[in-house]
Amino acid sequence: MIKFDSRYFNNAYRVSDGKLASTVTTLYDGQWLMRNDSDEFVIHTGTTAKKGYMTISSKYGNPVNNIGTPITQGPNGRDNVTSTGKVSVLVGPYRLATDQYETGTYHAGDPLKISENGKLTPFVVGTDKEYDIVGHVYKAPASASDVLVFVHE
Repeated sequence: MIKFDSRYFNNAYRVSDGKLASTVTTLYDGQWLMRNDSDEFVIHTGTTAKKGYMTISSKYGNPVNNIGTPITQGPNGRDNVTSTGKVSVLVGPYRLATDQYETGTYHAGDPLKISENGKLTPFVVGTDKEYDIVGHVYKAPASASDVLVFVHE
């Protein structure tokens, strides 16, 4: 889920022409994808040096009722894979609040990378590679059920 009142992506582009691989049966708003050898989007595996793209959906109906509902199931939206077979991703700089992050310790300004589950996770200095950084913590979650606000540049 991407929190609606914490979206700021005026300088980012929504790109909606990528085919989602048939192997992806459940996908949540805010998860990270990568391209496979067939040029289809799959859940990012945390693979080093593999470009990541964050999913974004705009479902019809009340957004509050869609929280926790995969974007791969109804209700349909203008860029929901249930109606188009394609997935929308963000390209460019943005700031978002999401629940798609791994359990961990987060502090404002800390770098983030993508986990093997297609979620944000802390970057480990001295172990991870600099080119795997996909963003930085803008506001750390106050509890395990809170959202993580991050900046992608």
